[in-house]
Amino acid sequence: MLIAHTNLAKAGENPYPDLILQCLTYFMACYMPLFFVISGYTFKDKPGILRRRAVQLLLPYAKWALLYYALFLATSIFRGEIHPLYWCRMLAGSIYSRIDLFTSGAGHSLQLFPKGCEPLWFLTCLFCSYALYLPIHRAGPRMRTALVAAYTGTTLLVHHSPILFPWSLDTAFAGALFIYGGHLLAASQILNRLSAKSLLCAAVILPIYVWAVKSNGGSGGMYCREFGRLGWYAPVVFIVMGICGSYLWCIFCQILEKLRIVRLLSAIGEHTLLLLCSHMFIYLIVSMLAAACFSMWPALAKL
Repeated sequence: MLIAHTNLAKAGENPYPDLILQCLTYFMACYMPLFFVISGYTFKDKPGILRRRAVQLLLPYAKWALLYYALFLATSIFRGEIHPLYWCRMLAGSIYSRIDLFTSGAGHSLQLFPKGCEPLWFLTCLFCSYALYLPIHRAGPRMRTALVAAYTGTTLLVHHSPILFPWSLDTAFAGALFIYGGHLLAASQILNRLSAKSLLCAAVILPIYVWAVKSNGGSGGMYCREFGRLGWYAPVVFIVMGICGSYLWCIFCQILEKLRIVRLLSAIGEHTLLLLCSHMFIYLIVSMLAAACFSMWPALAKL
């Protein structure tokens, strides 16, 4: 996520060769579905689980959204940009929990989030995905199959809507399917330890993942409901890509388990929520400072 949001994988925005860009594209194509799959892999159904998820996800969302809105107001007043209607729109956007009201292909744009707090959409989306996944988890085999089919059909139906739904309800159905995929991986126990069987499955899954990423145009974007370029069935390929890529990521992490760098990554992982909510704002501050330095010392921009 941290690498993806630096836009390193976008051609024309960095000095890296095409081969490295292609590797980054395949490496990061499933970074967002991975969060949902891991959530399903570690999911335990206990009494009051949805209430606990609300405390874990919605309470931090409210705190961070309020903080960013206060910073937005303070910055606007400091700059002398007094636009009450715009302020109200940003406040409504914080409640709506979407970066924009429209998809990128709608031909319209209506920004709803102040700059820096864009990743907060994930918290409400994950909560809605949990709420949609619970009926699947608690249903019998036939009803579970029917719900999976219904969620897939719903994802296909809303795929072409130009309006992004509040709290990512349009992408939460796909999120619930990713969580279910993670639960199936946990139930199969194939990822309990690195084995010849798990590596063989990875070898089978790898070409499927490469095909899905290449044919669907990369990672897409759950935040704006962009599932790819394959038309009406792009969401299905996106779901397959997300689950396959998440499995490969798990195998990759198991291979790295014995390396020292894993300790550092594990320590970073203990602060996932803080990193999720703050990293785009930090990037924004760093880019502003860098732009100021480059304007004062143009020679730095050539480094």
